[in-house]
Amino acid sequence: MWPPQEPGLRAATQRYQDAFADVARRVLGLYARVLDVPAETFPLGDDVYTTTVVNNYPKWPYDGASDDEKLLLLEHADSSALTVLYQEGDYAGLQGRRPDGTWTSVPIRHDALQVFTGTLLTNWTDGRLRPRRHRVVAGGTVTRRSSAVYVHPSLDAVVEPLPAFADPDGSDFEPVSVWERASGNVEEYLRVFGRPEQLAAWRENRPYVAEVTA
Repeated sequence: MWPPQEPGLRAATQRYQDAFADVARRVLGLYARVLDVPAETFPLGDDVYTTTVVNNYPKWPYDGASDDEKLLLLEHADSSALTVLYQEGDYAGLQGRRPDGTWTSVPIRHDALQVFTGTLLTNWTDGRLRPRRHRVVAGGTVTRRSSAVYVHPSLDAVVEPLPAFADPDGSDFEPVSVWERASGNVEEYLRVFGRPEQLAAWRENRPYVAEVTA
């Protein structure tokens, strides 16, 4: 898993993930302050579970296409508690959906991070905090890159409405374990973003190779 020619990679990766988890804790503290509850309300804990992805998005050398025709990543919301993202490139391809359904570009800031609310935070707050749906469109003259760390409580944590937000009449948000979410991540991703034949290959445990088209 860890290449021997890069002996420091594992430690560097762990420091990277720990730093992003610290950012998530700080943002959760800000959310608690805005919601007028104690700063330690959101139990991220010390045994944080993180997943990391690095995306390389191709440039778009063509003219005349709309953003809907240049989609690289379909509209979605993250299943984490929080997602911490860093972007670089010459085109703001990440877009967030406004309440009225229109889309706005998220500026690329080389000196800043972006943080997204995930659906686990919606469970914790009994629907008070809902994730911003987002998507990625193509553009620019160089390959865009983004790296994201998805931050969750520990794998054995069960996420449900916290006492500070619980409705005495009951909740629409059922308890969900982080492990249940994590164990189904690949199939859920393919269900949303994959081709039907790609999802079928995953379920049947066989290789999938897409056809090359002109």
